[in-house]
Amino acid sequence: MSNQISNLAGNHVIQFGSIEQVSSQSPSSGILQVQIGSLAGSLINISAPQKKPNLPQPHSLPILLAPPSFPLLLGRREEIQVALEALAHHQLVEFYGAVGIGKTVLMQQLAHHPSIASAFPDGIVYPPSRSYQCVSDLLQFLWGAFYSCSVAFKPTETYILQALKDKKALVLLDSVQLKLEELETLRQQLPSFSFLLASVERQLWGEGRSIELGGLPLDDALSLVEQELERPLSSQEYSEGSQLCTALEGKP
Repeated sequence: MSNQISNLAGNHVIQFGSIEQVSSQSPSSGILQVQIGSLAGSLINISAPQKKPNLPQPHSLPILLAPPSFPLLLGRREEIQVALEALAHHQLVEFYGAVGIGKTVLMQQLAHHPSIASAFPDGIVYPPSRSYQCVSDLLQFLWGAFYSCSVAFKPTETYILQALKDKKALVLLDSVQLKLEELETLRQQLPSFSFLLASVERQLWGEGRSIELGGLPLDDALSLVEQELERPLSSQEYSEGSQLCTALEGKP
């Protein structure tokens, strides 16, 4: 019978236990178990080891799901400096202002600022506004940014919070759709994350830094006009442009 066992086991090492059980162990393949009923005339079946479950795997860090850069940004130097200082102290930061005032391009500029990469070594995540309607949606998106699984897998909220608890990353929420209470809940659930928001109306009151975006200074507004025309303004155009920018209060 030992020859039959050897043929069945192949390269596996056979270890005989009690009369009722034979086990085979392979260092590379795990454990094969053989069950024997009676010794006389018994049949031996070798079962292959079970495969390990497909567990979620972390992505390489840093995660760089940032918006495209906007190198042609004009002005906003003071707003950028205030935001950088607040983010460095792990404060919630918000830009708010009228539609078209430049909130998104300012976020784009900040996302690619050299000091941001060093402050948030695990990465930057910019979820599309359509990808979430509530905190649970956003948590699912964030988990998917840092982890993936080869099989269909939807983690529970507890699982997500455990997986993300030590990540030091910046999340950019443009046209934020969450209420203040939801934002506070999110910050408490992910204390190692920092958040930069953009909205039409002010969301933050009290804790955090809320920065209103107004119009550009006249010189920056005129530079923007020249940038759009792709040429310098003539003397007459400069005068007319100044009047226009003043009437529009410097709004892009």
